[in-house]
Amino acid sequence: MTSIKAQYGADSIGGISSARCTNEDNYLMQKFIRAVVGTDNIDCCARVCHSPTAIGMQRTFGTGAATNSIKDIKLTKCLLVIGANPTDAHPVTGAKIKQAAMKGVPLIVIDPRKTTLAKYATYHLQLRPGTNVAMLNMMLYYIISEGLEDKNFIESRTEGYEEFKQQVLGQNIDELEAITGVRKELVREAALTYAKAEAAMEFHGLGVTEHSQGTFTVMLIADLAMITGNIGKRGAGVNPLRGQNNVQGAADMGCQPYQGAGYYDVTVPEYHQKYEAFYGVKLPDYVGLKTPQMYDAAIEGKFKAIWSMGEDMVQTDPNTHHVKAAIEKLDLFVVQELFMTETAKLAHVILPGASFLEKSGTFTNGERRIQRVNKVVEPIAGTKSDGQIMVEIMNKMGYPQPDYNPDWVLKEVSQIVPFFEGVIWDELGSNGKQWPVQKGGKDSDLLHVGEFKRGKGKFVYGSYKESVELTENKNEFPLYHNYQQRTRALQLRYHDSPYQQCKNSERRLSADKCRRC
Repeated sequence: MTSIKAQYGADSIGGISSARCTNEDNYLMQKFIRAVVGTDNIDCCARVCHSPTAIGMQRTFGTGAATNSIKDIKLTKCLLVIGANPTDAHPVTGAKIKQAAMKGVPLIVIDPRKTTLAKYATYHLQLRPGTNVAMLNMMLYYIISEGLEDKNFIESRTEGYEEFKQQVLGQNIDELEAITGVRKELVREAALTYAKAEAAMEFHGLGVTEHSQGTFTVMLIADLAMITGNIGKRGAGVNPLRGQNNVQGAADMGCQPYQGAGYYDVTVPEYHQKYEAFYGVKLPDYVGLKTPQMYDAAIEGKFKAIWSMGEDMVQTDPNTHHVKAAIEKLDLFVVQELFMTETAKLAHVILPGASFLEKSGTFTNGERRIQRVNKVVEPIAGTKSDGQIMVEIMNKMGYPQPDYNPDWVLKEVSQIVPFFEGVIWDELGSNGKQWPVQKGGKDSDLLHVGEFKRGKGKFVYGSYKESVELTENKNEFPLYHNYQQRTRALQLRYHDSPYQQCKNSERRLSADKCRRC
C-alpha cells in the first residue's frame, strides 16, 4: 500500500466498506482511507441504494433519515408505501403495515407489481416502471387543486411553496395519466385519502431511489408530507426502508466519497478544515471516486489498489465481467471476509474477519436506532474483528491507534458526528437509542418537531423525465423497451376509445369508467 501510494499517489487507492459491518468498523475504514491513505476514494452500498434518500431529504428537511419510528404505525390514519415490498424485504415492518391495513387503516401502494401488500391496499396505483415522479406530481396536483393543503403548516414552517404550487398546477394531468398508465380518477381518490387523513405515514424503498430521477422522487415525497402537514407529529412522516442491516450507519459514519462522518461535505472549506484538525493530517478537499468510477479507472490503468471490507462486489454489482476485468487489472486487491465469496477468490490478500457474534459494536437501523451487539464467542483461530484489522493496518502505516474497542471508537465518533454527541457505549442498554442523542443521553424518536433541521422545510419541484435506461443504450435493455412499446400501444388504444354505454344502464360513462365496471 505504501509503495503504491508513493509511486502512483493516494488517489490510485480506494476502499469499499460494508453496510453489514458495525458503525465502528465503517468509521475506522473511512478514517483509514482518508487520514492514512490520504484520499476520499471511499464508498459502500449505502450510497448506491439510498443516496437519493439522504440527498433528497437533506435538501428538503435538513436530515436524510427516517422522521418517525416504526411504533407510529399503530397511530397512523393512512399508510403510503411506494417502491417497496416490506413483507418480503422488511418482514417486521411489513407485518405491522399489513396488520394496520387489515384493521381498516387506508393503505395506498404505489408499485408496478402486485405485491403482498397490494392485495390489502385500499388503492393500488400500478404505475409503469420508472414513472414515480409523474405519479407523485399527479397526487400533488389533486391535493392543491382540491384545496386540501395544510395552509398553516405551509405558511409557518416551509418556504418556496408559491413557486412550487404554480409549477405543479401547470402540468397536463392527462399527459401524466398516459405516462403512468394509472387512471387519474383512482390517483385522485388516493391523493385525497392521504390529504384528508389526520396523520399519514409514508414508507419507500429501492423502487424509488434506484432510478435516474431517484433524488427528485424523494423530494416529491417530502413535498407530499409537507403540503399535508405530515411532519413532526406522531403517525406521520417520511420513512425510508433500508436494505442491509447497517445501511443507515455506514452512511452516518462517512463511507461515501463526497461526505465524511456526520455528512459534512468534504469540499466545503469549513468542514474540510474541521476534518483536518480532528485527524491531524492533510486531507484532500475534492470528491473521491465512486465504486463504478474505481472500476473504470482500474481498467484504464490509472487505479492500482482496492481494499474491500465485507462487500461481495463480483456477486452484487451490475456487469460481473466488467467488475472482474477491473479487479484483475489491480496491483493489489485486499479483501476482509467471512467466507470465500466470488470477490474473495480474486483477492491478492484475504484477511479473515469475525462475525457479529464474535465482536462487539453497534448497528443503526432504519429508524435511527443505535443498537449494541455484544461478543458472545471468541473469534475462531486466524480471524480478527474488522475493527481490529483496520487499527492494525493504520498502525503499520504509521498512524498510531489503540487496539479496537467500541467504547473508544464511539467516543471519537461522538466528537465529530453531532447527532452521536451523547452516545456512550455503556449507556446504550438492550434497546439502544435513536439519534440524535443529546449530551446527557436523551435520544429522539421523532424528528422536525417545531422546526426542521434546516430551519424551514423547502419545497422542490421535479418534472418527469424518462429513465436513462429508456432514452440511452436501448440495445442493452431490449426487454424493458419491448415492454414499454407494448404498454404504450395499449395506452393509446385505451385512451382513444370512443364513449360507450356503461353496463349500468342508469348512467352513461366514458370508456375508462366503463372498463372499471
